[in-house]
Amino acid sequence: MKRMLKILGTVGIISLQLCGCSSQEKVQDTMKKEETVYKEEKNKKVTKPIPEKEEQAIKKIIDSYIQTINEKNFDGHMALFSTKSLGLEDTKAQKVAEFKNKNKTISLLEFHVENFDGEYAVVRTKEKEESVQKKVRYTVGKENDVWKIEDVRVIGEG
Repeated sequence: MKRMLKILGTVGIISLQLCGCSSQEKVQDTMKKEETVYKEEKNKKVTKPIPEKEEQAIKKIIDSYIQTINEKNFDGHMALFSTKSLGLEDTKAQKVAEFKNKNKTISLLEFHVENFDGEYAVVRTKEKEESVQKKVRYTVGKENDVWKIEDVRVIGEG
């Protein structure tokens, strides 16, 4: 009886280890796929020609984003974000703190629509905040035929 329990215990431990290896391989495969998608997105260029009207509308929302920060207009600022934006509640909490604690003035130096696909665009800008220049990537999308900000990321200085 004791021998049978030892054998079952050993088989159980080996099975658990094999299951752990399998899930770790799945995680690594998923990470490789995400890395591939990221690299493809990074190398992707403008896929469709951008109509002048759309480019101006996108620039207008970026200008409004900067203007609402400069004017400390929290409600106007949050109205620029898409309701489909991931982490909207986290963004809102971050912006509440940012608007309470910081007085910053930002100016737009460069604006370039890097990727456009009708209802979606990736925009890269160079902005100046006080004496620091930074590169920012905006992801914007159409919501009810109006451009809205889905994501904003600082991607470097310079």
